This record gives sequence, structure tokens and C-alpha cells, in this order.
Amino acid sequence: GGRDYKDGAESLSVGVIPNTPLSPEKQLMVLRDYRSSVLVTTPSAAAQLATHLFRSGLNPTALNLRRVILVGEPLEQSFREMLADQLHAENWLHFGLSEVPGPAIAFECEAREGLHINGDHFLPEIIDPETGEMLDAGKPGELVLTTLTARAFPLIRFRTGERARLLPEHCSCGRILPRMEWLSPRTDALLNVNGVKIDRNQIERRIEMVLGVIPPWRHVVRRDAGEKNRLEVWLGVTEDFFSDEIRGLEERIRTLSTTLHEHIGVPVAVRLREATDL
Repeated sequence: GGRDYKDGAESLSVGVIPNTPLSPEKQLMVLRDYRSSVLVTTPSAAAQLATHLFRSGLNPTALNLRRVILVGEPLEQSFREMLADQLHAENWLHFGLSEVPGPAIAFECEAREGLHINGDHFLPEIIDPETGEMLDAGKPGELVLTTLTARAFPLIRFRTGERARLLPEHCSCGRILPRMEWLSPRTDALLNVNGVKIDRNQIERRIEMVLGVIPPWRHVVRRDAGEKNRLEVWLGVTEDFFSDEIRGLEERIRTLSTTLHEHIGVPVAVRLREATDL
């Protein structure tokens, strides 16, 4: 539902969008009906919304949207500037993990000089992902978190798999909270596709289940016209693995694509490539 709140002479409307996948059409409908002023979403989903606005011939000023909080994946400065321009709303980058309880882990301030970590609740460290050795501030590595206030589900030196570096200087905004720069790609075998984390082993298990074998393969993540990341799985064609007729092979590829989509939660395009190209 939605309610109006008075902030001086300004009236802000807060709308609630269910935490379920919504098509851009339905998301736009909710934003307009509840006159929501703040949207929390992934960068890819925000770009998809902007593209839908453009294709529908709607001006972003028709929305009451003023702030977009971007979560789930790091992003480049040029991409966030494009989102701000297309949605006519300022955007802020926040960092959080579903595995880590408590308040938001890190947030961006008005200075936009990295992310402030809520140091009262989390102790951050940066380690070498290969050796586990702690690294000095300023060096990139894997972000490790220890919860300081969580009681029911405390975590000690939890390896996030996220690549980051701690910034040793204080922020110009005056806050003395520890700061970090969120980097990509991740340090582990997980893929981040539009905010959805996918284990490479999941993909490999589905390939073997559908094809009966594991041919040479690799994943490719592409950004589709600046709108969304697309996951492609390339399979190497060898005489041992693919000796069926073309019609039967095409059916197996379609089955694999559907199975991967169902089990990892994002669309997957399966492509055949020469094994020597992988």
C-alpha cells in the first residue's frame, strides 16, 4: 500500500512493491499507482525500467520517482550516470548480503567516495582469496565480515566472495566509518547476473543431467544494449559428445536452456561452438 508523509513543504509518497519478479509493465504500474518516490532495485532492472519507459513513449517526469537505491552488483560510473539521466532520479549504491543478518552493510553518502560500512555492526577485513592472508588497507581482495551485534545468527570471518578494497582515508563528508570500494568480478566461482548469484557447479550439473556428458564449456555474460546482463553457455562441439542428428541435437539444446532457466533463475542462451574456441 502507500501513504503520504509531509516533509516540510514537500509531500513524499512511499509505495511497497512485492519482493517478487515483476515485469517492467507491472513495475511501472505500481510506481504510478502508488506514486512511489524511492525504488530499491538492481542496476540491470533499473535500466530495463528506463528502456520500457522509452519504448512506451512515457516521460520519466510522469513518475514521482526521486531516488533509486541500487543493490546487488557493482556498477561503472558511466552506467549510473546513464540511469540518472534516463530516469530523472538520483541514484545511490548500497551493499548487502542475504546471508548476513542485521542492518545494511554499507551505503553511499553524498560525497560518493566509496561505501561507508556500518562499523558498529560489522568488522570488515580484506584477505587474499587464494591464501586467506589478511591484506593491508588499499589492496584489493576478498571481503570478509564478522557480525558484532547479531545474536541469533552470528558470523565470524564470513567469506563473502565479493571483491573489494578498504579505503584508508576518512571520507570528505566527515563520517569516520570504515569505507570500501566495491569491485568486480567476484573472487569465487559464483556469477552475478542482474543481482542473481549463480554457482558454476549448478550449470555443470544441469549440463550433465540433460546431455549425459560434460562437454567442454564456458559461460559468457553479455550486456544487452545497456539494458540487462544476459547469460550464455557455450558448448564445445566434439565428435564424441555430439553425434546425433541436427533435429535431435536442437531439441536437447532447447531442453538444456529451459532446464537451466528453471533451476538458476535467469534466462540462459545455449550456443554451440568449436571446442578449440573455448
